[in-house]
Parts: sequence; C-alpha cells; structure tokens
Amino acid sequence: MTNQFEAVELISPTGRLVQGSTTFGSLKNKQGKPYVDKDGNPQPRYFMAVAIDKQTTDPDLGNFFNILQTTAAQHWPQGESQRADFSWKWSDGDDPKNAGKVGFAGCWILKFSSTSRAPTCWKRNETSGAMESMDPSLVKKGHFIRILGSTKSNYPAEIPGMYVNLNLVEWRAFGKEIASGPDGSSFDKHQAHKQLPPGANTAPIGGAPMQQPMQQPVQQPMQQPVQQPVQQPMQQPMQQQPMQQQPMQQAQQQVQPGQVVPDYNFINGQQ
Repeated sequence: MTNQFEAVELISPTGRLVQGSTTFGSLKNKQGKPYVDKDGNPQPRYFMAVAIDKQTTDPDLGNFFNILQTTAAQHWPQGESQRADFSWKWSDGDDPKNAGKVGFAGCWILKFSSTSRAPTCWKRNETSGAMESMDPSLVKKGHFIRILGSTKSNYPAEIPGMYVNLNLVEWRAFGKEIASGPDGSSFDKHQAHKQLPPGANTAPIGGAPMQQPMQQPVQQPMQQPVQQPVQQPMQQPMQQQPMQQQPMQQAQQQVQPGQVVPDYNFINGQQ
C-alpha cells in the first residue's frame, strides 16, 4: 500500500483554543527527536487543539467527523480505521487522562498540526464582511477560533491513523485567556524563611537616597506699580469751541486659534 490519496479539506466548528500556538512551534517530539523536513533539516511543528462543547448545535461538528471517518475508510481500505489504536487526532475532554487540563471538560478536543509552515490568521471585518489577515500573535489560548485544514492517511506510520493538517485560522471571539506554566502563586506553597541572610537589606544599599520630587515655587502674579497722578500746570480757561463728533470705530477682535479519540502522542509527538 502507498499513500496515494490526496488530502481532503475539512473545517472545524467554532471552538476554544486550549493548547498550542499560532506563532511557536515544537522542535522535538515526545521522544526527544528533532522534527526534520525531507532533506533532514530542522523544521518546527505547529500544533493547535480546539475544544468543542459537546452540547453544540453547530453542524460543522458533524460534518467534521463525517469527512474524517469517510476519508479514513478510503485511505485505509483494509479496515485499519476500526482498530482500537487507530490515531484519529481527536479525543474526549472528559477522559480521565485529560483531568485537570484547562478547558477540556465537557468538550471534544480536535487536534491539528503542520510542519510546512506556521498557519496564517484571519478575521472578518465587521463592517464590510470581508476576511482580512491579522497578526498571529493576537490569537491567544482561550480565544474562540475556527481552523481550516485537511486530512489524509499517515501511511506508512507504525500506528495507522490520519493526519489532520493545520492550514488557516479564523479568529472569532475573545475568551478568558489560558496561562501557560506556573505563575507567582506557586511560591505560596514554598514559604520563605522570615529571617533574611546576612547582608540582605530591603532598602537599596550604597546608592543615593531616593529624592522627593522638587516642588516648583508658586509664582505670585506680578503687581503693576501704582502710578502717581501727575499734576499738570493750570491753564487759562479757553473759549469753548463747538465740539465736532468723530465717528466711533469698533475695535477689531483678534480671534485666537483653537487648540483607539484521544491522542496524547500527537501533542509534541509523532502523528
């Protein structure tokens, strides 16, 4: 038997990204062997797992499983897909081995991977309705996405199964982000001894003391000097001439300018 079949396109329903990344690939598999291309050159593997609520009414979930199962039967005509160890690249989030994994409970977990390149990411423009490319680093674990991929047999792998390839990612909505690895709360179960070692000081040592910002003096408004009235010499009364009225000119105002089926080996392992 040869892997003579072409990959068949399939798309996931909208689900929550619970594992993997659009930007960071794994360099080694579970056995510690590096991923390489056909010429033996190092090649990272990108992996993403999407959790789909088991209660969903999204028809894309049924379509996804139908395409996967139909393609498996065609690509493995000797009935290999009926084997208990057949690698389907999906798992039950409620399986005991998935206990404690954030976002798995109550979901089907669909798994995608790619060694050809990192997936490109897209988002629908809410105004025009057109799909637009987006920065992959903005797609976080915990967000809701869809994945457009493809599937074909993994022949001649030791354990028969299906490849489920990761091609394109559509960002759909925000969700509570899933943090990876430990955080500062891990120190709570390892309380430090209250007595610090000799030479330790909670204040800086040897440096200049922290200076308080200087307050600028408040400037008082300048007072204009009071001008003393200047006495004019007395003038002889002049004969009054009839007053001519000058037209009044109005002063011009100046205008001032105005001032954003479980497959643990798949994760970081062989498909």
